[in-house]
Amino acid sequence: MACIPGTLALLISTLRRDLGWRVHTAYGLGLAWALAGVVLSHGSGLFSLALLAGPVLVVLLVRVAVRWWKRGHQLAVGLWVALGSTAALFVSIMVLTSEPVSSIVSYERGGQSSYLPGIGSLLIDHPLIYVYPITSVNVVITILAAIGIVLSWRLKKSRWLIVALILAAILTLLAAGPPENPLRILAGFGTPKPRGLTSCW
Repeated sequence: MACIPGTLALLISTLRRDLGWRVHTAYGLGLAWALAGVVLSHGSGLFSLALLAGPVLVVLLVRVAVRWWKRGHQLAVGLWVALGSTAALFVSIMVLTSEPVSSIVSYERGGQSSYLPGIGSLLIDHPLIYVYPITSVNVVITILAAIGIVLSWRLKKSRWLIVALILAAILTLLAAGPPENPLRILAGFGTPKPRGLTSCW
């Protein structure tokens, strides 16, 4: 899980804008190594990465398509969009109807009766929000996060990072909180893991 945030950052750097083929190639090589690390470190790494990177990848690819469309490559963009949409639909159907995903959906994970322990764990960077006792406190990450929030707020183009951070915290709390909350499904179907979502935080 610790590899996923860096892998997402490399994905964004690889596709976000025109930087020249040398820079894109360098980012792409780094992305390939990061993907290999995610997959080799844990069996479910690729699935978790796909869930998190899916929306990001769609936005980035739409921007790339718009850029190439404006350059006059309408036919090529149309063909790639059609092929990509068909492939994405086929893969989604295959994955969602597979036996491993069915097992994940049918599994129920417990939680806590209150969100307060989860909030406290986030503030001291305690990744295992429930079940395990708190044995360490790491306020360094909290201080760095606060500095990052201030810097991101001052740079208007980076304010979306604050929104992403807040969303990651909300999903983590949903996963660690009362299991009867209907909004808990947003933290992941079947097995919402707070310690996994905390890597996004």
